[in-house]
Amino acid sequence: MKTAKTVKAIIGTALCATLVLSLFSGCSTSLTTEEIEMSLDTALKNSLASDLFYWKETDNRTADTIYKQVNVLSDIDEKEYVPLVDENGEYTTLRIQVIEKKNDKETFQSICGHSSGINAQDEIKDYLFETVTAEDGTVTRTKEPMTAKEYYNSDAFSQYSVAEKLKCLQDLTVADMDFTADGAEISKKGHVTQLQFKVSDDYLKRYEEKYGEPSVLANSKRVLIEIAYEKISQIVLYVDEQIAGSSMTVETEAYNFQIVYLGPKFNVPSYNEINSSTGEPVWKDA
Repeated sequence: MKTAKTVKAIIGTALCATLVLSLFSGCSTSLTTEEIEMSLDTALKNSLASDLFYWKETDNRTADTIYKQVNVLSDIDEKEYVPLVDENGEYTTLRIQVIEKKNDKETFQSICGHSSGINAQDEIKDYLFETVTAEDGTVTRTKEPMTAKEYYNSDAFSQYSVAEKLKCLQDLTVADMDFTADGAEISKKGHVTQLQFKVSDDYLKRYEEKYGEPSVLANSKRVLIEIAYEKISQIVLYVDEQIAGSSMTVETEAYNFQIVYLGPKFNVPSYNEINSSTGEPVWKDA
């Protein structure tokens, strides 16, 4: 004979099962307009306030696939799980890595931070290292003195900032989200919220008038915004793509942006590294 506790558990399981067709497996809850507005606003503010982050972007909106990856990292206190800072509150081991690829071939990479020499007694220096690969495969490697903080605040890095990547959300309101469109959905499970909707023409017009260029959300069938632990975690654009030689279409991802706020470790090159084959310095002065 089943106890009351067991019966409740079975009922709870059954209720969860009815929601399996939602975006997440397991129980999920919907949100009111006010809750969506507040959730998005809070997530955007928290993300814009994060100066350490790791994002990846895959853009299939043209004939070429463009991939970008940016990691702004500093070592953390393994016990407290917070970034290490000095007496002035500055990150002690701030370093930055940028990678760009076109059709799976790397075209650009930059790394900036504290650089150790190849010898133990060499002075530690701050450098920006850049590797540029031309279409013919020619590789150019340069270095110039620069701290990671200087690079972070530079015009060259501004295109990779969180503010730039999330610019498409800063003027977006719930009124701009059509949740009645094909595939649209509002879902929340635990600390993760997903909003799927068709963006309004009014938003697209406002954005282009304000910034002088189309929003990344333009020309999409549906947009997915994911919020995790009160920060933006993903933006996806879906489009209907026509199958070659057919009048039929298939839904595909035209754009995918993912961001977390602590990236994988990487090393800064040695500023006086020597090419073992040629005996020449690997990094030329810019």
